Amino acid sequence: MHTAQSFLAFVFVLAAGLTQAESWRPLKTDGLQTLEYGEIEIDLAVEFRSKTTFPFTSREDQPDRDELKAPRMRFAFGMSERVELQFNYAYLFIEEDDPNVGEQSGSGDVHFFTKWRFLDQEGWRPAFGFRIGGKIPNADDRKRLGTDKADIFVTLLADYSTDRFSAAVNLGTAFLDNSSRFTRQDDVATWGGAVIYRITDKLDAAAEVNGIGLSRGHNNESVFLGALRYQLGPVRIYGGACAGIGTRSEDYGLIGGLTWMKSF
Repeated sequence: MHTAQSFLAFVFVLAAGLTQAESWRPLKTDGLQTLEYGEIEIDLAVEFRSKTTFPFTSREDQPDRDELKAPRMRFAFGMSERVELQFNYAYLFIEEDDPNVGEQSGSGDVHFFTKWRFLDQEGWRPAFGFRIGGKIPNADDRKRLGTDKADIFVTLLADYSTDRFSAAVNLGTAFLDNSSRFTRQDDVATWGGAVIYRITDKLDAAAEVNGIGLSRGHNNESVFLGALRYQLGPVRIYGGACAGIGTRSEDYGLIGGLTWMKSF
């Protein structure tokens, strides 16, 4: 209890000195609003996925698992006017149908990305950029918290915004070092499309469809996510739900969290 109270106190004290955040969270699809030099964006969330599967595998007979990420954290840093660094981390609680796994908890893998906006929006032309990054295999694969393999992601980003509406498209590839000694690297296509509609100055609705496809293994999946986001002073609070599309995707998921940004 004392730990939870201390964490909440830390959040509210920190938020008092922050400015309004501009972010596409909780969407996985990313836009091109790169942070300015010296700015930092922090996102904290709790995310639950029901009947999901072990990520990035060559096995077809994957047991179902319930997965809770608490907390799920994302840190972004503005390195220049057009370049942003991102780090993603989650602490996992899983319950898997495999009796050899059962209930497990521990640190998940760390993902890092560099986002570069190389072309600004002008007239009807959208903004364009690249995001490249990878997964650091620091999670315990014996507990089925990670694959103990490094993966690389390369994505082309495009977005377009008006006063009330924003849309983004992500198209890329991922080089997955599969967690099996019988299967080599699996090169897959990654994709995502998202929209944000500003209902009022403080409230907006966001939705996306994202997925992985063209896998030589069993890594094809796609998910629909919808969320509401509310600006409460310097903090953006959000809540959403998702549903899997296809046999490899989760049944459903829930997410809630907050995002803020600070200039140094």
